[in-house]
Amino acid sequence: MNILEVSQNFDIRGGSDVIVHQTQKLLQKSGHDVHLFAALDGNDENDGTFPSADHFNNPSPLNLWKYIYSPQARSRMENFLDQNPIDVAHFHIYYGKLTSSIIAPLRKRNIPIVQHLHEYRTYCSTYTSQRDGQTCLDCSVGSYLPGLKNRCNRGSLARSALSTAEMYVSDFLGAKSAISKFVTVSDFQRQQIIKQGLPASKVQTIYNPVDDVFLNIKAGKRENVLYFGRIEDYKGVFDILDVAERLPDHPFQFVGTGNSTDKLIQEIKSRNLTNVTYLGHKDKNELLPILSNARVALVPSKWHETFGLTAVEAMAAGVPVIVSNMGGLPEVAGNNEGGFIFDMGDTHTLAKLIQCLMDDDVFFNKQSSLARTRVQRMFTEDTYLAQISNLLADGASSNEK
Repeated sequence: MNILEVSQNFDIRGGSDVIVHQTQKLLQKSGHDVHLFAALDGNDENDGTFPSADHFNNPSPLNLWKYIYSPQARSRMENFLDQNPIDVAHFHIYYGKLTSSIIAPLRKRNIPIVQHLHEYRTYCSTYTSQRDGQTCLDCSVGSYLPGLKNRCNRGSLARSALSTAEMYVSDFLGAKSAISKFVTVSDFQRQQIIKQGLPASKVQTIYNPVDDVFLNIKAGKRENVLYFGRIEDYKGVFDILDVAERLPDHPFQFVGTGNSTDKLIQEIKSRNLTNVTYLGHKDKNELLPILSNARVALVPSKWHETFGLTAVEAMAAGVPVIVSNMGGLPEVAGNNEGGFIFDMGDTHTLAKLIQCLMDDDVFFNKQSSLARTRVQRMFTEDTYLAQISNLLADGASSNEK
């Protein structure tokens, strides 16, 4: 098949980008011809093949409308399709930088589209299904005005008006109607978006895969409590500091960056948490030895994660995980299968679970083995490739009929 992967970024900036590149690699290895269509930032070389994302990264009042509709993205998609025969398009996060303007060239050529959902985009204008730190289901498919009324986009009326308008325009351009199948990354996410109005017949769950490199990590000292991921309030990172304060004899490590990085560093210093180390951003190769020395990994999110890729990566490395009961995290981690679930914000229980894994070698070794087994059963690249290939093939064949 000739497959078009569509995403907002060429490089890796978040979990969805990891899946885009992994999908492209796996499909290519299995013999498919795979193209990636994405937006270019200002520092990237641009020969006119792909659209620019400057309007998104550095918006001026005069070009905010390009966040809703990008004529350049549509034009360059038209040109790209003229040059490259495509059987099926596989969308990831495309809105904002590319916009739904790119749908029309595909519809004109009768190219089927599969949409991979990495958040709650189908009904929430800010994609998180959250407001003021709480789960919000005020909006539903086709009804986005509560997002404007509640000023969901950073508390700003202007920003909320823009994101609400973008949702309505996208629907008009085919962001729901032109999609043959939606892929969710957990059953929780699937149930949520169906409850908010997307037809169940159009939604299929395919779990994200873990890179095989994580399954091949050799165990090191296994002595650290590790958090790796975005450094954000909503990720529960400050709950980890509370736990570290209760467990001063155990070393805690943070890996990652985000909007709360400076606050985290300041909290570590002001609370004199000598058992806590902030390691900054690490690429995959730098992360591997850190994981090999981890005893337990934490994912204490305070929002409904659609999946939880870091939890799977840790488990693949033989590191038991402790996750909050939010979103898709429980179905990823399991319970007493190399993963443990606690009520979001319950730092007392979180501390007790950590203590058990740190102090009991027999218990840890059993959970380490169970963690790898769970990943090998549910989240391998082979399993993902078979499922996504079948779905894309179904889309391409339905178009031929």
